Amino acid sequence: MKLHNSIPIEKFAHILNISNEDAENIIYELVAEDIEGTIEDNEFKFINDQEEDISKLLDLLDKS
Repeated sequence: MKLHNSIPIEKFAHILNISNEDAENIIYELVAEDIEGTIEDNEFKFINDQEEDISKLLDLLDKS
């Protein structure tokens, strides 16, 4: 994530042991948390500060 400033949805789903659809829904929840980015070629690409984005992602996963 840090190196490419993105999350491949398929790998994200695999790591979390969830469907690609559920992983994509988590990405949309990140966007609702004011994380800016775009989905291109099945990857969510961050626009904001990646440390802040990763922190928000971890918080969201803790809530799940």
